[in-house]
Amino acid sequence: MKKVRTNLLAGRQIFFPKPDTKIFHGFGPAFLAIALGIGSGEFILWPYLSAHHGFGILWGALLGISIQLLIIVAVERYTAFLGEDVLFIFSHVFKWSFWWILISTLIGFGWPGFAAMIAQLLVQGLHLSVSELYISFAVLILAGLILIVGKNAYKNILFVQKINVSILFILIVSLFIYYFDFSTLKNLFACLVGYGHSYLFIPSGISLITFMGAIAYAGSGGNLLIMNSFYVEKEEKGLVGQRAEGEFIVPDDTQESVNNAKLFTKISWKQNTLFFWGAGIILIILLAYVSYAVLHGHTALPDDFSFLILESKIFAHDIHPLVGKTFIISGALALFGVQLGILDFIGRIAGNKPGIVDDSPQQKKFYHRAVLAMVIFGLSILIAGLSKPDTLIIIGSTINAFSMGVIAFLAYRIESKLLPEYISSKLFKHLLLLASIFYIVFFAYVLVEQFFL
Repeated sequence: MKKVRTNLLAGRQIFFPKPDTKIFHGFGPAFLAIALGIGSGEFILWPYLSAHHGFGILWGALLGISIQLLIIVAVERYTAFLGEDVLFIFSHVFKWSFWWILISTLIGFGWPGFAAMIAQLLVQGLHLSVSELYISFAVLILAGLILIVGKNAYKNILFVQKINVSILFILIVSLFIYYFDFSTLKNLFACLVGYGHSYLFIPSGISLITFMGAIAYAGSGGNLLIMNSFYVEKEEKGLVGQRAEGEFIVPDDTQESVNNAKLFTKISWKQNTLFFWGAGIILIILLAYVSYAVLHGHTALPDDFSFLILESKIFAHDIHPLVGKTFIISGALALFGVQLGILDFIGRIAGNKPGIVDDSPQQKKFYHRAVLAMVIFGLSILIAGLSKPDTLIIIGSTINAFSMGVIAFLAYRIESKLLPEYISSKLFKHLLLLASIFYIVFFAYVLVEQFFL
């Protein structure tokens, strides 16, 4: 058996317990990872692109969510193997990682785009005689109250998202069946490898910044991917809870411990492939199909995210007014779940600042202050007049594409330098490096194309 690397921290070796092998036990982290992405990539960006450019762009969704699957499994492994959240772990490969994650999350997710989108859906889709600005305010304040007043944020978010995903999934499957056409479906699967109508991979006229944002948000997106680390802690998987303050731990190199650690990786792959990757791909395909079926080639198709309003009107006309309203409400609920998750994530980052003891009153104070600060920041942005949802969401998704490149590189460093060789993976290491290069190079190219060409 190979020994622990000594070029960074060796750490105290602890026996890694046998993980629960039942696929439906402890699947919360994988489920929440996709639930937090439904409101952005699945519900908005990929249907928007499909309605305008057909299915030939869906290879980007397949690529994006596959890269995210890799990062999520990596994050879960590190938390379970080293007994600590990734903010602590990242600090051992990059000193300023905490501040990078905090600042990039604030820049990427601080924009109240989802609150603004909810307001647009409800006011225009349900013909409410209320200002969209007031609805946006109410969404942010309600999300903040749920997290600040509620006793268990993780359980609250999991409960809300189970309801949201269930309603949206039932509705979309019903719409898919109603608009089903075999030739259209056959065309969709052929397009998953990049063969669009009269184009290959990238259609002319597509906004690359929107396309990059859609790839970043296929599944979850940005720094939200490391939320799984906090959720794994809540599920108390692996060595979580066994690290004493001020020490660093790793699984020991006994055969049983190593086998258990490798078994954990297999279970993590299975759960995330099923509940994150599989559910995400199905939702993207269903939502893109329905959007294409009712909107592609439509003379009144808008060039912004208000296409969802037109879509709901067509459902109301073709099927029943109640279906159109249900589509709007379910979409608003999905977006609210994303807004809730974003505020919770920022609160958890602040609460896990180095030097703060887990589950201490100080940690809760930092969590609550961060959530409150983000609500106030979002309200300020809206008051300042930056309330156009598609602009806010595209800005956030672009920044998060770069953030994902950084996360993938930090994960690569952990896999290369921090994990003992007997539980590290060369495949993980190489794939994470490729993922990092992809996002950073794509971001740089879009930046140059957008502002300099």
